[in-house]
Amino acid sequence: EEEAVVIGLEQRRLDLEGAWRFGQGAVKGVKARFGVADYRHTELEGEEVGTRFTNQQWEGRLELTHSLLASLSGAAGLQVMGREFAARGEEAFVPPSHGLTVAGFLYQEIDRGPMRFQVGARAEGQRMARDVGGIDRDHVGLSVSAGMNWSLPHGLGLALSAGRSVKLPTLEELFS
Repeated sequence: EEEAVVIGLEQRRLDLEGAWRFGQGAVKGVKARFGVADYRHTELEGEEVGTRFTNQQWEGRLELTHSLLASLSGAAGLQVMGREFAARGEEAFVPPSHGLTVAGFLYQEIDRGPMRFQVGARAEGQRMARDVGGIDRDHVGLSVSAGMNWSLPHGLGLALSAGRSVKLPTLEELFS
């Protein structure tokens, strides 16, 4: 008979976020966010240690909001994330690995009276590598969207949108 598995979990996390808003001019504000996380868990099978998981991660984001013309506004930004992951033990199925992801994004909105047009794009690239065996993988993704909102009389409206989204693989998905 197998013993029940108990998980000993520990996570430490620190997040900092700030924003600066400006009055006049094309640049309306700046937002910044930075966070670090240290996650660990151990699978205990009775008194015996089974698999240990560790995940150290940091992430930063900088976003600039703007209003270039009276009818044109939006945001642009940069996001960066680094990660180190390991699973050790007899039942570990993902090798120790690390990754770095860098993304840039842009969102624009054009206001034309009863009609408002929106476009957005996010381009990201990542490098994922196994710590053992020298295997590394690079991925690039581009997500885009466009939309239109039309305010009609009597509180009615019409909205159309289209988008294409790309999700890059995580370390666990890529190397398990």
